[in-house]
Amino acid sequence: MTLNEAKSLVVGSTVYHVNNENADGTSQRWKVTSVKRWKTMPNRIKIGLKNGLRNYDSVSQDDLHLLMLHEPSPMRTFEKHKKNLKVDDNYVYSYGEPVAKIDDGKKEIVVDEFVSKTTSRHIGYVANQFGYSVVKTY
Repeated sequence: MTLNEAKSLVVGSTVYHVNNENADGTSQRWKVTSVKRWKTMPNRIKIGLKNGLRNYDSVSQDDLHLLMLHEPSPMRTFEKHKKNLKVDDNYVYSYGEPVAKIDDGKKEIVVDEFVSKTTSRHIGYVANQFGYSVVKTY
């Protein structure tokens, strides 16, 4: 979610968490309870959120990458790494964190920063399954 998208939120809006999932595998839905904006600091925002009956949280401009306005497409899992490896249309996720971008046009998986050995195995496994090559840009 961008800062401008966050500023346009109103109380009662629904946002979706990028990493957290419900028991059925769908993305967690959070209801917006408050939106605080600062006139003197236009790049600052604080959004109050509620999930379920008792879960409350807030996010600032630094955490907006964890939220989406629309429900994300279901993530694909693999037989070999069921728990810790997931893929959506654009990214490879290892342990819930986006670690590589998928470029379908070039048939590449692009890694922008150094990753652990296990995460490297996850990326290589996805590349092998899709028939793509791994490109490291760091």
